[in-house]
Amino acid sequence: PALYWYFADLGAIFDAALDSLQQEILTYVTQQMGHKRHPIDQLYTAIEAVVEFYESRRQTLVGLFQLWAVAGAEGDAESLLTRERELMEPQRNFLVALVNNGIERGRVLPCDAEGLVDTVLTLVDGSQVQRVTRNGDLRPMLEFVKKQMLEPLRLKESV
Repeated sequence: PALYWYFADLGAIFDAALDSLQQEILTYVTQQMGHKRHPIDQLYTAIEAVVEFYESRRQTLVGLFQLWAVAGAEGDAESLLTRERELMEPQRNFLVALVNNGIERGRVLPCDAEGLVDTVLTLVDGSQVQRVTRNGDLRPMLEFVKKQMLEPLRLKESV
């Protein structure tokens, strides 16, 4: 009952929890990517950082899924999805620009940067669903993405 002193309903609680978690993960991923210089390393680090971030937060994800399910009756799912798109679009655009810049500088094999980034983001989202539903080890997925998808796009830098 004390929660309702601060929040109007379950939807507001969900929004606050999600906003807090999103800011925390964006900060973490940005910090991790900042340690890398090659676009392929940065892109891989983005997916790896999300997986690492949630590795010890499975219960947080489960709780958010449960709260979303309960609050969904009180909230507007379309507004939540719109908010998510608005939050993720700048990150997506940054990653696409990162890959395109790598292509232009001869560091990344020419490819469909938007398709690549969308695939990586889809894997990030799907990995978290897998974490909740299977509670599985995501390292094999990370290794596959690195070795089979990203490393073949890395061009050797001329000295």
